Amino acid sequence: MVGTKMWSIRQSKDDFNVQELYANEPDLFSIKVHYGGKFTDRPDRMYEGGYFGFVDIVDVDEFSVHEMDAMVEELGNDGHSIMFYHFLIPSESLDNGLQPLACDKDVLNMCKYVRLGHKLLNVYVEHGRTNRDLYYALLISPNKKKRCVIEEIEEDYRQWIIVCWGKSIPN
Repeated sequence: MVGTKMWSIRQSKDDFNVQELYANEPDLFSIKVHYGGKFTDRPDRMYEGGYFGFVDIVDVDEFSVHEMDAMVEELGNDGHSIMFYHFLIPSESLDNGLQPLACDKDVLNMCKYVRLGHKLLNVYVEHGRTNRDLYYALLISPNKKKRCVIEEIEEDYRQWIIVCWGKSIPN
């Protein structure tokens, strides 16, 4: 459940220095939310189209994926489409620095950058479906010798999705 809302939406035209704003607040940060666009393919991945807005006064101890849902909804998303969130590791490119933001473990991973002094983090929203080579491949650490096989649903939504973790692929 989403707690008391502390964060606020800032219009993209408004500008201020988040490092200065949060200088004495180690647990507060802002998020630049990119939404309504799509990722291009590698190399030189970009997020094309769409919009962006800022969410300020976000507390690492209160932040969650559910809060992210509420933020994106307040930015104008109707809340009825499937959304996939990715955050960008500060100082990394979209080719190498995108990380999934789908569960508590991902939130903790993102918030560690706030505690390292990064006060503005970028979150990208994919609507409807995601590029599975980006999203699902990131869910498995390259240090773990596991495979993930995902079969997409084409037109018939009543088909099963077969997901196998570290097992042989069924025929």
